[in-house]
Amino acid sequence: MKRPFLVDGEEWVAWASGGGAYGTGNRGLGNVTAVHFARAAAPDVPVLEALLAAGRFDDLFDNELIQLFGTARKIVDPADVPVRPMGRRTLSG
Repeated sequence: MKRPFLVDGEEWVAWASGGGAYGTGNRGLGNVTAVHFARAAAPDVPVLEALLAAGRFDDLFDNELIQLFGTARKIVDPADVPVRPMGRRTLSG
C-alpha cells in the first residue's frame, strides 16, 4: 500500500518494500522493514529509503511518517558508482 504525504509542499509516496533482520548478540536479530520514498510525480521510482521496525509501517501516524522521511538516505543507483578494480593489500609488520 502506497501512502501519500506532503513535505514542504511537495507530495511524496511511501511504501514498505521489503524486510530483513539485523543485529548480533544473545538476544537475536531484530526484524526491520525497508521503506521506500518516491516523488508523487514519479511514484514508481524510489529515491530515498529508511529502515523501520517490522510491522510498524501500516500503523504510522502522518507525523511519524514525515519523521521517518527525515531519516531516509538516498538510494544509490549502481549505474552511478564507478567500477574500480580491487587493489592489492599488503600487510606490514
